[in-house]
Amino acid sequence: MRFERVGGAALGLAAVLGMVLFGVAIWRTSYGLDRTDEGMYLLQAAHPQDDPATVLLFGYLLHPLHALGTGNIFGFRQFGLVTTFMLSASLMGHVARVGGAGRVAQVAARFAGGGGAALSVAWFPQTPSYNTVALWGCLVVGIGLAGALADPGDASTRTRRRPRRPAWATGPHWTTGCWWALIGLGIVLAGIGKPTSAIATLVVVLVVVLAVGRRAQSVAPAGLGLLAGLALGALAFLLLCLAVAGRAPVQLLQTVRAGVESVRLLGGHDRLLRLDPLDPAAWPAVVGVGPGTAAVLQVMLLVPLATLIVLTVRVARTRAATARGASGRGPMLSVADTSSSDDAHRARRPAPPVPVVLALLVLPACYALGTNTNLWQQMGRAGSLWLAALVLVCATVPHSVRVDSRRARASWVARIGLTVLAVTVLVGAVTMTGRDSYYRYPPPTQDTVSARVNPSMYQLRLTPQDARDSSAIVAAAPYVAGRDILDVTGASPGYIYQLGGRALGSSWLIGGYPGSEQAAAHAMSLVECHRIGTALVLDSPDSPRAIPGLLPALGLNPERDYRPILQFRHNLGWHVRLLEPLPSAADALRCPGN
Repeated sequence: MRFERVGGAALGLAAVLGMVLFGVAIWRTSYGLDRTDEGMYLLQAAHPQDDPATVLLFGYLLHPLHALGTGNIFGFRQFGLVTTFMLSASLMGHVARVGGAGRVAQVAARFAGGGGAALSVAWFPQTPSYNTVALWGCLVVGIGLAGALADPGDASTRTRRRPRRPAWATGPHWTTGCWWALIGLGIVLAGIGKPTSAIATLVVVLVVVLAVGRRAQSVAPAGLGLLAGLALGALAFLLLCLAVAGRAPVQLLQTVRAGVESVRLLGGHDRLLRLDPLDPAAWPAVVGVGPGTAAVLQVMLLVPLATLIVLTVRVARTRAATARGASGRGPMLSVADTSSSDDAHRARRPAPPVPVVLALLVLPACYALGTNTNLWQQMGRAGSLWLAALVLVCATVPHSVRVDSRRARASWVARIGLTVLAVTVLVGAVTMTGRDSYYRYPPPTQDTVSARVNPSMYQLRLTPQDARDSSAIVAAAPYVAGRDILDVTGASPGYIYQLGGRALGSSWLIGGYPGSEQAAAHAMSLVECHRIGTALVLDSPDSPRAIPGLLPALGLNPERDYRPILQFRHNLGWHVRLLEPLPSAADALRCPGN
């Protein structure tokens, strides 16, 4: 059919574009290294147990992968991107299956949707982080919702004696329960990344459970499966923490409680629910007018807007068709084969999966909740979920993927193809517009020198100045490796990682917040006093994020009690020195709380 050929061509082109975007993202993983946020991610993955006060537990999950790679940052980044690609592709494959696409079209949709993985690192650190793990969790939840909808069992095998249920709640109870168990696992995974994301996702899923239960007259498969998934995911994570770091559940709870207090002292995270402004300059940047910035991610809001418009139209048409059918004025949908009145009745009942579509639209907001950056931009990085929702609402077949009208089936495939192609082009425009505006990375054209960035033998491409400094840092690593390092620059966790040291008090004593000194003092109160006296110090008086009051609060003076052993230039511009304590440091030290 002509429609089917059009849809197939569109899907094929979208698949090629999606893989090109993914290839560009993979190519970019060998360039640059951010020493602030990305440095914290690497420290958390390398030594998750070193942080006694944090609400972010993603390091325990990523630690085995980091250890397996033996410090290969390039491979670690690629693993994160490939995982995001696989989850995004799986989600797109499920919604394409719901839309009635054939196997080839489903594969093409997977490749196209996987290109959305490039959005997850657009103007963002490339190393897997708490944001990455939270996104993985939301994608797994989306896969579970789409899977429960896409695998209801063959409609033709159901007898008239079985009660009809919505497509996402039909089939054997154990199959439905397994999909909901997967959703529970996704919520746990999101919580490992960000607790705020897990709470928001759980609320959304519970609303869907209630909606499904009201229409299916039973919440047992969904509810029991969800509880099983939550329990299984939590148990698996606790066992992982015990295995990789010897952290018992009680210790993890203490770490999270101390982390909550640290966030409270730090400030700047008080307004989790807020309405961030939209940047009007982002929109013309997509067509090449004006500089590309992270705000271009806001253009992805066109996808949920289009989804809501199409969903509203479909629901209105469904209600109108139902009213016409009830009054006997005409059929709701003509089909070619009416040999089975029961099957024909099912095929004539358009039923857009409204709860699932709305859940997919809201999940990016769940992912973004808890960030202190622009929420619209952060939601744009989870654009794969919006893409899946749009495809689902545009192309979902009525209750069953078995359609008797070949023309109708071909038109659905065409809708899938054209929808995926349109949004893939939008994703490509958003991803590539700000190609010179990387998150605290210089553009690849300036990263011209390969250099070692940690004690392992693996290299990244850096600017010439950064490469020289990294070589000096790595040369000092054998002397520093394994020693505690207190960072009072407020912005240098990446250099602790490069030196092979162990962060004292926190993987990032972050500066620049209203309560940075109070939060740093709180972190020091959780550390043994003798470790403070023997720790090396990263100091930078000209750092705009420095925490100058921390050492004096401990009775220490960087000029009197320390000697410099290494000096280098921070990749953000200021000078940093590594200080070693003199014998006078132990005498001058005032332990926190004394």
